[in-house]
Amino acid sequence: MNRAAFYASVRSRTSGIFGTSLSQAQVQGTEAILDEAETRGTPLRHLAYILATAYHETGGQMQPVKETVYASSKDRNPSDETVIKRLGTAWKAGKLGSVKTPYWRKDADGKAWFGRGLVQITHKANYSKLGLLIGVDLVKDPSKALELSTAVKILFVGMELGSFTGKALSDYIGDGRADYEGARRIINGTDKATKIAGHARAFERALVAAGYAAGQSASAKPKPSPAERAATDLYTDRTMVEIVQRRLYELGYTEVGSRRADGSFDGKIGDMTKAAILAFRNDNGLPVADVIDREMLEALDKAPKRNLPRSDAPADQVRQSVPEVKSNWLMKVGAYLVGIPAALGTFFDGILGNLGVAKSYIDPLKESFSDIPGWVWFASVLVIAGGTYLIASHGEKKGVEAFQEGARR
Repeated sequence: MNRAAFYASVRSRTSGIFGTSLSQAQVQGTEAILDEAETRGTPLRHLAYILATAYHETGGQMQPVKETVYASSKDRNPSDETVIKRLGTAWKAGKLGSVKTPYWRKDADGKAWFGRGLVQITHKANYSKLGLLIGVDLVKDPSKALELSTAVKILFVGMELGSFTGKALSDYIGDGRADYEGARRIINGTDKATKIAGHARAFERALVAAGYAAGQSASAKPKPSPAERAATDLYTDRTMVEIVQRRLYELGYTEVGSRRADGSFDGKIGDMTKAAILAFRNDNGLPVADVIDREMLEALDKAPKRNLPRSDAPADQVRQSVPEVKSNWLMKVGAYLVGIPAALGTFFDGILGNLGVAKSYIDPLKESFSDIPGWVWFASVLVIAGGTYLIASHGEKKGVEAFQEGARR
């Protein structure tokens, strides 16, 4: 691609974008998008609309921005508190008619889920979803959406997969068709659709002038086989694994294991995580393998919450599935077996100790512990056994309830 020719085209007076010169920041943002497109083999018209979208959403600056920052804004990096205040004021004034919930307000963790990025994602659920798809923990730190490299990945993945609104680039552009106006539904209904379509045509002309052909060469390549994808498209880094663990847990695949006190996971693909991955892939029609690949990430984005038909599972069935429940049951049985003889011993020694028949059984034990009355020993054992029985019974009950509710594997 001849990038000099590309920039000459977008700087021309007739292009309708940028003007006759670009700032360093505009070039930097545009370069990041072009680099990503060439790496991904993005079709030319897809790239034209991606560039047009970034141009519009950032007010022509081609840099990630926070919500409420417009082309005319002098302060292009307001504080979170300023953004929250601006959105609150606009909402109270009835200027955000379609908004029912003030998503920008800080949650219990002190995080605000207002728009950030080249395409501004809002609401915690969308941060979680896009973070999962690109392998960046946006829930832990939503401000990462303002990092250029992260924002570019969100831009491409969201538009390619339809993660923003359910509409994807391929729904409007491809096979000789380029519905640039309709493509606005990928981001935001029909808002400014005609204006952005004009930007897309300008970027398309620039890409043609530059000889951009990544899309044509990429489309000619045969699709890799499942085996080839499994070998080259796996995700094993700790951050991605932890994001997947959290998503699996949210969907009801509690085989993944327990969350830490702060809600995080260990980020390791151990036996429990592998079991959760296998269960998820099997439930969602994916090739059965204990790996995280692009196909699984896309499925995690759209998968419904797991439906577990076990709300009325009997305790004996749960014992076969949940080791902790079985351990509590065995402890309860052991306490019962110890407690009965201890109770009888206390009865014989404390009440019938002077009767000849009982005395013959009790005296040998009393001689072993001559300083302490035998009934005290038996009573102590009885108390310990009784306490153990109660604790084990409670643990078994809670384990069964957790299994029935899907909170435990």
